[in-house]
Amino acid sequence: MKISLIVSPLLIAVLCLAQIAHGSPKYGGTVVVAIASDPGGLNPAITTQGGVHLICGSIFSGLVAHDFNLNPVPDLAERWEVSPDGKTYTFHLAAEAVFHDGVPVTSQDVKFTFEQLLMKYHSRTRTSVGNNLEQVSTPDAQTVVFEFKRPYAVFLQLIDASNAPVMPKHLYDGTDPLTNPHNTNPVGSGPFKLQEWLKGDHLMLVKNERYFKAGKPYLDRIVYKVMPTGALATIAFERGEVDYLLGASPLDITRLKNMPGVVVSDKGREGFATVETLIPNMTRAPLSDLRVRRAIAHAIDKQFLVDKLLFGQGIAATGPVSHMLAWAYNPNVEKYEHNVALANQLPVDLQHMEFAAAVDAVYIKKDFDLGFASFENGPDPDIGVKRTVVSSNIGPIPFSNGAGYRNPRVDELFTLAASELDKQKRAAYYFEAQDILVKDLPYFWLYEPNSSAAYLTGLHGMYEWSAKSNIYFAQDAWWADGGRPAQSGAKFTRWKIYVLLTFIALSAVVGAILLKRRRLRV
Repeated sequence: MKISLIVSPLLIAVLCLAQIAHGSPKYGGTVVVAIASDPGGLNPAITTQGGVHLICGSIFSGLVAHDFNLNPVPDLAERWEVSPDGKTYTFHLAAEAVFHDGVPVTSQDVKFTFEQLLMKYHSRTRTSVGNNLEQVSTPDAQTVVFEFKRPYAVFLQLIDASNAPVMPKHLYDGTDPLTNPHNTNPVGSGPFKLQEWLKGDHLMLVKNERYFKAGKPYLDRIVYKVMPTGALATIAFERGEVDYLLGASPLDITRLKNMPGVVVSDKGREGFATVETLIPNMTRAPLSDLRVRRAIAHAIDKQFLVDKLLFGQGIAATGPVSHMLAWAYNPNVEKYEHNVALANQLPVDLQHMEFAAAVDAVYIKKDFDLGFASFENGPDPDIGVKRTVVSSNIGPIPFSNGAGYRNPRVDELFTLAASELDKQKRAAYYFEAQDILVKDLPYFWLYEPNSSAAYLTGLHGMYEWSAKSNIYFAQDAWWADGGRPAQSGAKFTRWKIYVLLTFIALSAVVGAILLKRRRLRV
């Protein structure tokens, strides 16, 4: 008894700390996420814009998702079979899956999504699948079968929520998908549904009580707060106004790593493998001349950009394929060392444009000389690289072959790679394609950013399995206290620890006094 007077409060305090660090998932609370701009629309089947998919990953579901090793894991599809020849894929859908309006998700929705939306408007999926898809059949409501003319080795790497979100047929059939009102009032089958959208300020998503994954999500809501600059978002994070920070500058990330109560991670980007790229307009002079493009390539100091712009948090790009896809990355392509003496001094007139206007100028009107884009490789070059270089993808489609590049051998190599089931042989086709592309210079591949993210230690379930964690985080995330703290941020975490430490100290003092009094009575 004498010992218990002192130890019990200490034990309670220790258990509280342990619960904070390693407790079971708890329900409730809000997570505030800083985003750079308003997404404009929320139909992820008609665009590859990253800002749209960042939010829509919590609203919609794909057939599969991908783990850190880019292996497919179940999402809407509970299981699947692939024929030995790689031509037929059969998916079995979760019977419990329903859209946010209560209508069941069926194989007809999958078929409609591919045939009427993705294959017409989604740059990555449209180009990757191309004319290879023979047919999509629906033997029953929970079974969908894809049959290809040629083996398609990459299909399981393609069909996640960002490249193949399953859309509600009953809301889009017979409408113009580019103007459908549900583009701004989305109805998906994901863990959260849109409740409020104040344009230019924030979007609020609330928990989908009928989510088909039992017990999830844990959070009550997600708030995406528009903060136009990285500096503003970082300040808000440090003040506790934001819980989850994406896109902070490398300099800010370096500082945040030293803040107590903050986790910084560079995981969860394996499924993106981004290469920052300059897009030359090859359809008009002077950039139609390979000699001019090579001169510009020699004038660009990529390592300077990495050192000064990224503060060393990235690497210089050597071509269109990211080094993160090690099996497909060719390190032996031609290098254009920085050599100003070899480069002609061309005047450059920089024009700062709003995002939508820049997309229109580069991909629709072709009224530009040099554009800029962050191109994602995806889990395979067929998904993110192919769309930018094959001639079949030249046209008024956002994030397509904006350079207007044509090379029959490159077209052939990507076709061969997509049909090759042997990964080593597929890599050989990609190696040859990289050799040709780096010599032809249809783009200037600048650097690969690290793209770290920061979040509070009280937020659990983050960055645990997904190669696209920033898109899929909401279905797994939970607060250690079961709700967003009244004062979030590192300051709250430190305050909570200080209170517990004070409690421990006071418990020890009280216990000592009680023990002393008991001894005096004896």
